[in-house]
Amino acid sequence: MISRLLRFKQHVGAHRYYVGQIGLDLVYTLFSWTFIPGIVALVELFYIMKRVDHHNEQMAQELAVKVKALLR
Repeated sequence: MISRLLRFKQHVGAHRYYVGQIGLDLVYTLFSWTFIPGIVALVELFYIMKRVDHHNEQMAQELAVKVKALLR
């Protein structure tokens, strides 16, 4: 999912919304009329999977804490 967003919506930063980085996404949107977000997104394509894995792991840990709190 995230790699599709990165490929097709890179110029507006849709992939940043997905991982919750709204501030950086606004920068992408402001510069969407230039070539800068496209170049940065191309570089990010090689690093995005690691970031998504880290984000998913963090969300899973938060969920585990909430589940444990409910079970007590």
